[in-house]
Amino acid sequence: MFHVLGCFARLHIYEENARFVLISVLLLLYLCLGAFIFHILERDAEIKERRQFKDDSERLRILVCNRSTSCLERLEELLALHAQGTVSGVGSDRDRFDLAGSFFFSGTVISTIGFGTATPRTILGRAATIGYGVVGCTCCVLFFNLFLERLITAFSYLLRYFHEKKVRRRLMLASNNKPITLLVNNEDYAESASSCEAVDNWRPSVYKVFFCLLTLSALLISTAALVYSCVEDWPYIDALYFCFISFATIGFGDYVSNQKDVSLNKDV
Repeated sequence: MFHVLGCFARLHIYEENARFVLISVLLLLYLCLGAFIFHILERDAEIKERRQFKDDSERLRILVCNRSTSCLERLEELLALHAQGTVSGVGSDRDRFDLAGSFFFSGTVISTIGFGTATPRTILGRAATIGYGVVGCTCCVLFFNLFLERLITAFSYLLRYFHEKKVRRRLMLASNNKPITLLVNNEDYAESASSCEAVDNWRPSVYKVFFCLLTLSALLISTAALVYSCVEDWPYIDALYFCFISFATIGFGDYVSNQKDVSLNKDV
């Protein structure tokens, strides 16, 4: 059964539709806020870096070719080739599709991160990516949903354990005729039962479970950032940024781990 929500009643919009409209408006406003923030923070640096890039490029062209037309043409061809190799990944000394690289690529596909450092270049490879991704992404989403359910259950048992200890302590104080403090308005804490009600009917607040998930995620990202900072020789804030981008499956690709040349076939 649908209910009419507040000021939407006059518009004959039901509760579920009203929530959808409100969330859509809030999301749009949030996008506008993000656009404003990143425009303020990044625009000046972008203009400065582009100007510096053009100045350095022109200076090096003059220094290398001394305004020779034929040299400039070959230099432009070399730069275009280098840019193409950078985009395709073949310009890197790190193999993209050796066994380790292929495993890394497969992980970025099914996790929907997609750093972009390794991409299939053949028709068969791209076709295989589509089929592999459809199955892999579906299974990965299902796995994380099941994992999250069990993680929430574990947090619920943990919170229930502490709640039972609190109830036993309060009942012990009550048996000793000592004053105890009970929650009068338990709805403010979003609990399913009063603090000394039957424990079997008690369920933890969704806010407490969310706080536990948030704390665990922050701890995991912070610890992983410390590891990546040491292994990859990144500043901690850059490692933290990389861990968040990976954890959120955004995958910009500006920072990617394990991109150093680890080939064992080096000239002695």
